[in-house]
Amino acid sequence: MGLAELVLGTAPIAAGALFGAVTGNFKGPDVRTTIMRDMDLLERLSADDRGRRDRLRALVDRRVDDLLSSEERAIQLQESAQLYQGISRDLLVMLGTVVFVVVWWYVPHTHAHWIITFVVLCGLTLAAAIQVARAAAHAVRKRVNVTPAG
Repeated sequence: MGLAELVLGTAPIAAGALFGAVTGNFKGPDVRTTIMRDMDLLERLSADDRGRRDRLRALVDRRVDDLLSSEERAIQLQESAQLYQGISRDLLVMLGTVVFVVVWWYVPHTHAHWIITFVVLCGLTLAAAIQVARAAAHAVRKRVNVTPAG
């Protein structure tokens, strides 16, 4: 097996890791900076230009309202995420990796990158299984440690 075959075998895995890294670092527009620029522009407009000032003021008000509602939604999501234990997500990830291992097993073994991908998929399945076991153990410990009031 040459270097080219090794690179070809790891390409799908590297692409998945790169995609995960890129999506994890995506940031939307900076709304606060936009609001500050609009407020600065509002101050610079002459007092005689009532129509533009009113329209710009309405735009700033809408942006501030949108910012406040998105912050409230973020707080709600954060609160619900703290309540969520994540065992079902971990279980689904593990089942997905098991399915991928089974599907990959039926791909012709003559592919040069077959063994590399199979080993990585087995490793990911093992990592997901460990995570499920940890989450399940945590849930059991939490349930056992809960004492009834009274």
